Amino acid sequence: MVFEKSGKRGLKNRSGKIIIPALYEDIGWSQGEAKPNKKTIGYKDDGLWGLIGIDNKKITATEYTVLYPSPHQLVVAAKKGRLSNRILFGLINVYGKNVIPFRYHGIEHHNQVAIAITKNNGKFLYGLLEYGGNTLIPFTFSKIESLSHNRFAVTDTERKTALYDASGQRKIGFDLDSISTYEDGYAIIYRGHMAGIINTEGRVVVLPRYKAIERKGKKFTLWPYDHWKILDANNKKVASLYFDDIEAIERSRFRVSANHYQWIIDSNGKALTPTNYTYIEEISKDKAIFQKGIKYGFLDLQRGLIVKAKFDSLVFNTPFIYTQQKERGQVLWSVYDTFGIEKTRTAYENIRPYDGRLFAVKRRGHWGFAERSGEEVIHCVYDSVGSFVGNNTVVVFHGEYGVLNRYSEWVVLPQPYPIDLVNETLYLMQMDQQTQLRDFEGGLIYFTDNPITNQKNYLLEALPSGGFWKIDFSGTIQRDSNPSGRSFQAIYPPSEGYYGVKLDGKYGFIDENELLRIANRYDSIGFFQEGLAAVKLLGKWGYIDKSERIRIQPTYDEVGPFVKGKSIVRQNGLYGIIDNLGKKIVAENFDRIERLENGRFLVFRNGKKGLLERDGQQLLNAKYHHLIDMNNGYVIVERNRKMGLVTEQGVSTIPLVYTSIQYDPNQDAYLCQQTQSVEHIDLD
Repeated sequence: MVFEKSGKRGLKNRSGKIIIPALYEDIGWSQGEAKPNKKTIGYKDDGLWGLIGIDNKKITATEYTVLYPSPHQLVVAAKKGRLSNRILFGLINVYGKNVIPFRYHGIEHHNQVAIAITKNNGKFLYGLLEYGGNTLIPFTFSKIESLSHNRFAVTDTERKTALYDASGQRKIGFDLDSISTYEDGYAIIYRGHMAGIINTEGRVVVLPRYKAIERKGKKFTLWPYDHWKILDANNKKVASLYFDDIEAIERSRFRVSANHYQWIIDSNGKALTPTNYTYIEEISKDKAIFQKGIKYGFLDLQRGLIVKAKFDSLVFNTPFIYTQQKERGQVLWSVYDTFGIEKTRTAYENIRPYDGRLFAVKRRGHWGFAERSGEEVIHCVYDSVGSFVGNNTVVVFHGEYGVLNRYSEWVVLPQPYPIDLVNETLYLMQMDQQTQLRDFEGGLIYFTDNPITNQKNYLLEALPSGGFWKIDFSGTIQRDSNPSGRSFQAIYPPSEGYYGVKLDGKYGFIDENELLRIANRYDSIGFFQEGLAAVKLLGKWGYIDKSERIRIQPTYDEVGPFVKGKSIVRQNGLYGIIDNLGKKIVAENFDRIERLENGRFLVFRNGKKGLLERDGQQLLNAKYHHLIDMNNGYVIVERNRKMGLVTEQGVSTIPLVYTSIQYDPNQDAYLCQQTQSVEHIDLD
């Protein structure tokens, strides 16, 4: 027990007898508890440590800056170098003799060897020494860690880890990311995002393909990733991958997720981006937005990091990157190019997308424009700015409306009435209830109290009668759109030159001159397609042609438009398909029929799906809970929550055993997911 007297310290035994008098600044060690190591302890004088026996006989002089015990009657010590003031570490025994010379920047004793650190060109390098100072593992590594009494994890400058024994022999090459400590003869290894198990000889006893491994003695619980197989249409395996999630993207690449991180890999599983992002999305060829923590950055898969992850949001709109971050509660935007060069010379409160020549920018509550070099060519002095139409844009300046060109010159001086540009030479001005068409010379071309909309090539004026006038840009009324004075209750978009109308509560069709071509006698109408239009009469649907001849009698409860001579119809609550002569191609015995983009038909019966050819011939019976026609001769099908692949003729090629299947057109292959269960193993 250390005791103190007159400002000095000594040592007593358990019975309280003084065995080292209180003559020293301190008794004990430079770190750790003040307990003797094999009847030896440290003593301190004049700021330095030495070794002294508990019989009060000094073993060494006080020459060490660091002194603390290590197993096997050894002591870690450090002292200043003879030719420099650098602190150098070594290893001595309890008798004060050097075991490992004082040459190192750090030392850690383990059994019969020691991990030591040197410094070369400003970098700390690790090696392994035996007693006497002979090198077992050279000083070329960035880290060495003890895993057990005779096993060491050695990490190279590429941050890859290997397994060595205490003689310096390598057991596993540098293809691991880390190794846990050994317990009961086994260690957990980590390769990328996957974990496995090795024994003391370095033999892999559990392949590294697990998400997490937990151990209790020699019993292990293994949490697997889902197994993803890349298969061709004939069930031949192209690759096996293990992740939480995989999504096929362009050019035979995949976005993968594991342990709350995302990255991009190629079809061989090679990582094309760093693997420590919380989110990544490839938004154009080789360019990706990523999130690290809660901040966003920008990455080029070929050139590497472009913009560091320091922004609250980031938008890529070719050819610029728009970044936003908050500073002191204020939102600030900047613009970078795809080389990571900041283009804006100041941070803005808002920036609109580049229009090919300028950015609209907002600073101190006012708007202006900057060019792609970042120079603010139209200063931020305007209340608001619009988009350019040609060389001109509408701006609001001190509450008044004007037109400004790209050179910051007034085309229309500010005045109190709202302005809307029509084209490069004309604009509309709203003066109270009156709308005026004017040119940039100030000339009045046309005015009206009626609503006007700009149709790009002309103006459309809505009349109180329900009709409309078409006004050209010279101010001339082209025609009266409703010469008869009839007030249509509704006019529908054109189809094959005819407009559906509602007049006096009934439906018919007019031509582009508003002449009634098909009388308003129907309860409802569809639109013309392939020369036929659906009409409803006395509660039933049929079809007429443009001469108003009934081509298919109104006998159906529901009908659709004709596409390539076929229409889906409903009768007595069930769906079928007819041709444009009214002939039944598919009898009405389905609960629903949907037309697919490739012209085939998806049919539903009793909650299950099937597939029909374009001519109505059956391809797949309605026995699947879900199906996707790949339009390449194969169909992805699902039954009882298991997915597989069949031919168009229903022949199974990939069995229905997978949780999900994605098609990758880049490889003409299928990404098949198999969910795995937790495993338990005992290595006794």
